[in-house]
Amino acid sequence: MTYQILVVDDEFYAVQGVTQGIEWAFLGIEQVYEALDAEEAKMRLIQSHIDVMICDIEMPNMNGLELIKWVKEHSPWTETIFLTGHADFSYTRTALQSGSFDYMLKPFDYEELKDVVRRALEKIQETREAQGFHEIQQRYYALFQTHKPLLEEKFWQDLLARRIPPSRSSLESLIALYELSFAPESRVLPVLISVELWKKELSARDEDIMEYALRNAAGELILGSDAGAVLQDRSGNNLVLFYLPPEQSFDRGDLAERCEHYIRSCNEYFFCDLSCYVGEATEFSSLLEMYVQLLEAERSNVTESNSVIPFDEQRESSRQALMIPWISGISVLFDLGSREDVLRKLDEIFSMLEAEPSLTIETLESSYHALLHMIFQVFHKRGLTLQDVFAPRDLSDSASVTRSLLQFKVWCYRVILNGMDFVINNEKGEASVIQKISSYIDDHMREDITREQIAEYVHFNPAYLSRLFKKETGSSLTDYILVKRMEKSKELLISSQLKIGDIADIVGYENIPYFTKMFKKSTGRTPREYRKERSTST
Repeated sequence: MTYQILVVDDEFYAVQGVTQGIEWAFLGIEQVYEALDAEEAKMRLIQSHIDVMICDIEMPNMNGLELIKWVKEHSPWTETIFLTGHADFSYTRTALQSGSFDYMLKPFDYEELKDVVRRALEKIQETREAQGFHEIQQRYYALFQTHKPLLEEKFWQDLLARRIPPSRSSLESLIALYELSFAPESRVLPVLISVELWKKELSARDEDIMEYALRNAAGELILGSDAGAVLQDRSGNNLVLFYLPPEQSFDRGDLAERCEHYIRSCNEYFFCDLSCYVGEATEFSSLLEMYVQLLEAERSNVTESNSVIPFDEQRESSRQALMIPWISGISVLFDLGSREDVLRKLDEIFSMLEAEPSLTIETLESSYHALLHMIFQVFHKRGLTLQDVFAPRDLSDSASVTRSLLQFKVWCYRVILNGMDFVINNEKGEASVIQKISSYIDDHMREDITREQIAEYVHFNPAYLSRLFKKETGSSLTDYILVKRMEKSKELLISSQLKIGDIADIVGYENIPYFTKMFKKSTGRTPREYRKERSTST
């Protein structure tokens, strides 16, 4: 780093003595300027970046003390070293009070002056480094502020994916680290947005764009000016999260109206049907449970569309279906989670049951039948039977299983984990849900295949199926059906002499021009060009 200095004195030889008497280059000084009065000095300070000014105090018209006041206003980075022939302490005090770096008496020793300049340059260097660090810090802090919404979304994605524990200590550290807009003691009210039907054919990319638009609209129409976030979790679920102080109540009627307005707007502007599943305000420690219950409510809903479904209605529906509300969480985790998630859920359930003083045999028997019913549903929709994996006593000996909480616990862990292992291993070796969908498309290619038909075939909620399919394949169902139809078309064009119209009919297109358009969009050639090119190459 190089520097520039200015020597100011009304005596020419005094200036020459300073500028010529020291090898300034050894201090990293690139340029040494001279001035014979204050006006000339001010001109130089305006024209050049002067790091150090060595200045005589006693000068006509404007003395050094008056000059330094001007310097502090117009060149505040310049350090000043005063020279004077008066050994008067009042001069020293005034000079230092004016903000000069140091004060030296004439005649002075060159080495001493050199040392004072060196110290002044060191101070300048420290100031520059501190300023540089501050500028970098400010720049990256501004960048950090720009990306804070992404950091907040990542926090929620990690929390809902169980990558971070919902303990107070971990929450406090992450909230402080990311400067998040809520506190560990805050409550969170979640709203799950479930897209049930796109009324236009959309590619996977188009679906992503439209869901981004849906989240933006949810931010305006559902969240509004309230504290919270709108995000998509790692499984593709779209969520609105309201941040509430510990004791603050929330007008659920107003929230329902917002959601209804949002649904109507999305029907009109985004060409889709959707529903909002409204949870209850809960602490962080209970949020995952609430999240799973919302997903289970969505998965089990096959009748209501374009609806606002409050949590109390979801809970009542869950009781009617399975009688024991916590069973629904295990059911969802068969599809959403891993074996570790199910184990964690079982641990939570039995910790709760072990702490329940009013636990009865009737409750254990209800849980026993509800769990068997859940496992039966999981197996049935995959075309499996319980007898393939479970011993007869596991399916019929309820009296023995429910004799005590410990026996029931052992049975639950064995049956649920063995059942899940069997399902996972079976799907690796036989037809998975994706393979079933592929087979269904092959068998019904002549028909106008809808997402709802496929969802009914594999026993899934349409919105849930769409998200699961996209997560597993990276493609939308619409794209996948188009690819299957084009693959079949190419196969028939090459291997048969069928007319173009007949091939279009076989793959589900009644309109031949539309079939030709879609085929060319997929391959870059018309069906006739494709057949001719392939027959020529063979």
